[in-house]
Amino acid sequence: MVDRTEASEEELERKARDGQAAMPSGTTFCPRPIPFGPRYYHESAVGLALCVPGILAALRRWQDDFDAVLVGCFGDPGVRAARTVAKIPVIGAGQASMCLVQTVADRFGIVEILPSAVPDLEHLTAGLRLRHKCVGVESIGLPASEVHSDPEAAMERTELAGRLLVQVGAQAIVLGCLSFGFHPFAPELRQRLGVPVVDPLKAGIMVAHAQVLMGLHPSPLAHPANDQPDELDWYLDRLAELTPREEMSND
Repeated sequence: MVDRTEASEEELERKARDGQAAMPSGTTFCPRPIPFGPRYYHESAVGLALCVPGILAALRRWQDDFDAVLVGCFGDPGVRAARTVAKIPVIGAGQASMCLVQTVADRFGIVEILPSAVPDLEHLTAGLRLRHKCVGVESIGLPASEVHSDPEAAMERTELAGRLLVQVGAQAIVLGCLSFGFHPFAPELRQRLGVPVVDPLKAGIMVAHAQVLMGLHPSPLAHPANDQPDELDWYLDRLAELTPREEMSND
């Protein structure tokens, strides 16, 4: 999984441990931070755009070592671009989750962490041609770090958001941030709400596993290969050499 920059060793170890618990037998979960970009995706259109070069650089750096890549953000930043340069399957958790939920419900709702992410998820559902099946996107008003540090408070807010979506017609709930996947939110919420709940981390992992087992790769007709690899390499190398943000000035 490729994730945000500047993750601590402790955080990477936690994600490796908790992510491994979701993996099929005989497979390994390896979180990797993007080499440059925003510290967090900032849950906004700007944040999602800024992290794309780092995702492409991470793919270029590590794809020979793995069988598939799961982009570590439910908003699926850079997934289409990554598929044009990848030699292995590239999975977006948002797309995987929303495709999977259609097998158990006709209408679904999404629970997101921050209000700033809501418009982008609405655009994602529209791009996947699923806007008519999504009854709405509700946020719990907590950043990803607090979902991890205070899962009880996050669970209470997630239940409330889920109930609001069920009241307006959702027959299933999709958890709209991968931070939900590193705790047992989905099974607990399923018990509380009485409807299917899709864990985005597990959905992404299972779709990746299925693609590897079936030998499926992005169609070259849908994702034409990048025809300027040298230019892309040059651009990513220059970005990697930029002065860290703390030392940048407007001079």
